[in-house]
Amino acid sequence: MIDLRSWPIGKWNRPAIDRWADETFGRATSAALIGARANKEWAELLKRLARDPNGNGPAVQQKMADVAILVFRLAHVCGFDLIAAVQKKMELNILRQWTSPGDGDGRHLGGAGGPHA
Repeated sequence: MIDLRSWPIGKWNRPAIDRWADETFGRATSAALIGARANKEWAELLKRLARDPNGNGPAVQQKMADVAILVFRLAHVCGFDLIAAVQKKMELNILRQWTSPGDGDGRHLGGAGGPHA
C-alpha cells in the first residue's frame, strides 16, 4: 500500500495517480468498468452544473477532478498516454471546418479525420 504521507503535495502526476488507483482499487479488469464509473461521475458533474451553471463552486471542481482522474485511469488501463492522444486529436481538429451558434458549443462539418473521428 502507498503511504500517502510520503508523497509530496502537488506531485499527483499521471503515473502517481495510476499507481494510487491500482493499489487502492486493484488492477482494473475491464476498461468498460472504468468507463462506466467515469460515466456515473460525469452524470453527477452534470447535476452539480445544473445547480452551479458557472462551475465556480468547489463541488463542481471536485466532481470535474473525479471525471478527469477516471478518464486518465481509463487511458492507462487501455495502454495509451491520454495527453499524447489529445495532442494528436487536436492536430485533426485544427484541420476541420466547424460550425457554432456562438455560445461555446459547436460541431465539425466532417473533413479531416472523417465525420466521426
